[in-house]
Amino acid sequence: MAKLTSLLRFNGSLDGITVYRLPGVSDPVARTTWGPSKEDLQRKPQYAQTRRNLSESCGRGKATSWLMKAFQPLKPLADFDTAGQLNRLLRAVQKGDTESPWGERAVRLSRFPHLPEGFRLTKVLPFDSVVRGEVGVRMDRDTLSATVELPELRPRLTFFPPPGFAYCRLLVTLGVAPDVIHGPQGWGTDGDYTKCFAQAAYTDWFAAAKGSGATTLQLQLPYTPPSESFALVLAVGMQLGEPGLTGGVETVRGRVGSARILAVGGRT
Repeated sequence: MAKLTSLLRFNGSLDGITVYRLPGVSDPVARTTWGPSKEDLQRKPQYAQTRRNLSESCGRGKATSWLMKAFQPLKPLADFDTAGQLNRLLRAVQKGDTESPWGERAVRLSRFPHLPEGFRLTKVLPFDSVVRGEVGVRMDRDTLSATVELPELRPRLTFFPPPGFAYCRLLVTLGVAPDVIHGPQGWGTDGDYTKCFAQAAYTDWFAAAKGSGATTLQLQLPYTPPSESFALVLAVGMQLGEPGLTGGVETVRGRVGSARILAVGGRT
């Protein structure tokens, strides 16, 4: 892999070279375009192993997409290739399926909920480096609810916000990540989860230099998932704010802030 530093800048493929961008990398990344044709991959027997690997990669990709939807309000804070890292993490979940044949192994996060717990959505500003106090968590998969107890934020004692930002607020999200399984129609979920949106709860904006008192946030999903094949995902983050042009506080745009996955509830 090489970084493109010349004046020639484009995205896509040209004359055997593919150029693309990665989150957290300022310069375009270039690689050579090579490999067998699509037709060869689909038909020739020597690529049977490759087809199995590609199939399972597709399953992990769908599972990663669902997992990211479970904390959708926090995605704008992510400052690196979150999808790629979660995809690698879910490989261990997929390998845990010892019943399905290679190429069709399911991604059942509900059976391995501990794996994504603590996953950092931000590397520049890890959440644990900003909020040093203990975050209390009570999550109930049966009632699809959660309670998060946020500690008192005392600057330079339990709270270390980045310099240069006037306001902060904390938020928690709750959502479902369905298991992804292989069936006659390819990769999918056990039921229609398209209406299962993540929910969020926010604290009030507070001055970063003053901090805030202890706060409790509660979340309740307003829907019932279509099956039991899902994991309940609870995440926490901090947004940064600045004075708005018309008064009040506006969220700072861009990949600034801090977030991580707090807890994941699986099937018993």
